[in-house]
Amino acid sequence: MNKLNYSSIVEEHIKSLDNNAFLEVCSRLLEKLFPDHTSSVNGESAKQGIVIESVLYKALPYNVSSKPVLKNLLPKNKIPFNFCTLFAKDSGSANGKIKEKLNKLYPGNVFNIWSPVDISGKILSFEMQDITFILGSNSSLASYMYSTYSEERDRSILKSIFDYLFNAPLPDDFKKPAEDDIKLKKIEEKIPLNFGKYQFDIVKDMFVKCFSNILLAEQFLKYQLEIDSRQVDFLIKRIRMSFCEIRDIADYRVILYDYKIIEKIAKTLVQPEHRDDDYYIHNATAIVFLFFEACEFGVRTEEELKEPSFWS
Repeated sequence: MNKLNYSSIVEEHIKSLDNNAFLEVCSRLLEKLFPDHTSSVNGESAKQGIVIESVLYKALPYNVSSKPVLKNLLPKNKIPFNFCTLFAKDSGSANGKIKEKLNKLYPGNVFNIWSPVDISGKILSFEMQDITFILGSNSSLASYMYSTYSEERDRSILKSIFDYLFNAPLPDDFKKPAEDDIKLKKIEEKIPLNFGKYQFDIVKDMFVKCFSNILLAEQFLKYQLEIDSRQVDFLIKRIRMSFCEIRDIADYRVILYDYKIIEKIAKTLVQPEHRDDDYYIHNATAIVFLFFEACEFGVRTEEELKEPSFWS
């Protein structure tokens, strides 16, 4: 989901905040809008009013249809300003009247009022990590946005990787399947056969962190198998070849020893321009883990030797 699709949700959230929460959100927004003024921007900045580059920024933590105490608009430090931007909690028609009155009372200054729509737009102009900070790390809305946006971002990245690998378009309407504990149990049996004992916890942690991406990658591959299974066959050969080259061996059915081999194979799956992008490498690592789980390289457990092919 595009961040801008959250606009109306964030707008309604801003309107619903109590006065203190609204002031805190506005103060954190100012911190992100003016990172070079961190010494002057702090938790009280929106409440007290702060002047940055001749512009006064101040929050109105009440319905602007109420009569504002105009003398309180000026910051305590009396720094002169030419422009004033006020953060308002509602988007009523009173905004225009308040603005008109302030322009008359302070003819040498220009006043502007940011409604919840404007504030929402400013917040959503940042990256998701900064949006979470502005809304508040404990905010349920921030948690919801981060989780849904992260899944959409991962879907887009995986699609980009598979487009690169298969050179074929893939659909955008995949749904992440429910977590399957069987996968975790199987990988816990498989790890000791393929890695040194001091790496067991590292590899398991990597697998768990990639788990939702592994499930999503599996959906992409299932779809590709229905279109043209040869593409998946070519990818299997590519991963096996990369494994053998990295390990400097001829047989792909041997132990890995080092978890870094997973990361090295992942880099071979990503477009050159994205090989330093953590999100791309994370999703490519999920693909490698999926093929490791599918026994396309490494040592199999006794149960896996009896089972049919993962892809069948």
